[in-house]
Amino acid sequence: MPIHVYSDALSSQLHVAPFNLTQLYGHRRVNFVHFPKSFSETCRNSTKEYLQLLVLVLSYPGNKAARDSIRKLWGSPEISRGIREGKVKIYFLNGQKTKSQMRQEIAKHDDIIIIDVDDSYQNLVYKSFSVLHIAAHICPSLFTLKVDEDTVFHIYRFLERIYSHFFHENADIYCYVWEKSPVERSVSSQWYVSRDQFEFEKYPNFCSGPAYAITRRAAKQILDKTHMFPDIQVYNFNSPRAF
Repeated sequence: MPIHVYSDALSSQLHVAPFNLTQLYGHRRVNFVHFPKSFSETCRNSTKEYLQLLVLVLSYPGNKAARDSIRKLWGSPEISRGIREGKVKIYFLNGQKTKSQMRQEIAKHDDIIIIDVDDSYQNLVYKSFSVLHIAAHICPSLFTLKVDEDTVFHIYRFLERIYSHFFHENADIYCYVWEKSPVERSVSSQWYVSRDQFEFEKYPNFCSGPAYAITRRAAKQILDKTHMFPDIQVYNFNSPRAF
């Protein structure tokens, strides 16, 4: 796999290879178009205290208001001691459709990651794979949190349970689990899935999407096994954007 170095004036120079989704999506490769200048230092294993939680917020490029709310509220160093002490870092993961419109925001906040896919509901899978790829291969934090931009996460409550309830050595995912959830068959539903895509009437137990924390070991194992399972497209006819 070729190594690409992105030397955009707004990006830190990271040696990051694009990752393949060939086995699932033909010849689709996902490239990281932009990393914040601070990202390399954040993820480098240095003499500083080890990064305990990397937060990746899945964000729609046009929704600056949601990002600003997170920066001012639960993602603020003034409010979160974990962020203030450098134990937690927050970045926003976006598609590249409106990168040029985000340049001012990127320059001001230095907390935006961009991949080379258009932001749409159907492309959410690429963002999810990007989170797993970062967790497994790029940033060696104890935990990586995937969270939606319309979700509030209590950072301190998570940190105070590290080593007692959450164990980074294991291949674990921490989330709200949906058990025996029925498959939506109504074609008018935004969550419609056909029998051709999934023949069973109930899903296996799965993590709720708005937020979940994952260990590096778990992310690697998931990426290693994804080629064994087909992708199931859950349609959202009412959604004009990714979230």
